[in-house]
Amino acid sequence: MTEPPSVLPLQIMLILLLIKSGSSNNECGEWSCGSGQPPIRFPFKLIKGIKDECGYPGFCLYCTKKNETMLALSSVKLQVSYINYENHEIGLKDPENCLPHKFLQINDSLIHPYKFDDEAKTSKLSFFNCSSVEHQHLRNYEQSLSDSQDMISCPIYVSDLDDSVLSLDLTSCTKMFDIVTPVSAYGMQRNSLDLRWSEANCSQCKAKGKKCKWKNNRGDIECFDCKDKRKTIHVPKSFIYSAPG
Repeated sequence: MTEPPSVLPLQIMLILLLIKSGSSNNECGEWSCGSGQPPIRFPFKLIKGIKDECGYPGFCLYCTKKNETMLALSSVKLQVSYINYENHEIGLKDPENCLPHKFLQINDSLIHPYKFDDEAKTSKLSFFNCSSVEHQHLRNYEQSLSDSQDMISCPIYVSDLDDSVLSLDLTSCTKMFDIVTPVSAYGMQRNSLDLRWSEANCSQCKAKGKKCKWKNNRGDIECFDCKDKRKTIHVPKSFIYSAPG
C-alpha cells in the first residue's frame, strides 16, 4: 500500500506564514522590514499593506516585496530612510527618485501629524519644468552624481531662488513658480525629506510599567501590559495530518 506523502513541511510553512502575518499586530515587540531597515515601535505600527486598517493614520508603516519600509502620506508613498525616536525625526525619500514632484503633492494638511524638520528656517525655491530638455541629466554638479534625478522620467527640477539658471543648465527649462518653504532645494535634489512628530504623552503608562498604543484614530493613547503576553497560533484541523513513520 502506498503511503501518503509527508505534509509536515507544509504544516511548518503554514505555521510560519501565520506567525508572520500575525506579527504586525503584536505591539509588544520591535519590528523591521529586513536587514538594514529602521526598527519599528511605538508611535509607529507595522501593518501588512497600505490598505490595511491603521490605528492612527500617519504612523503606520508597511513593507514592500523588496523589504523597503514605506510610509503613506495621503496618496503620496515615500520610503523611510531612518527613524530617530529620541529626536522624533523620520527621514524619507522617494523610491522613484522624483521628490520635487512628490513634494508638490504635500502640504501642511497632508503631512499631519508631522511637521517639517526646521520650520524656523525658510528657503525660497524655484520649480522648473524641464520636459523639453530631452536628456537624462542637466550639466551641473548635482546632476553629475550617480544617484541624481533622471530628468526624462522626472522632469521637475527645484533650485534656490537665487541660483544661476545658466550655471544649473536650466536655460531650456520653463520656470513654473517660486515658493517659500522650510525645505531646502539641496535636500530635494538629494532625494531627502526630514520630518518631525510631536512626542506622544506616555508618562502615565511608563509610570505603571506599561507600554503605549493608539486607542483610536484621533490620537488618544491607552496603556497595555506586555508581561506574559503570548501570541497563540491557531492552525485549522483540516491542515493537520500525521506524517508517515
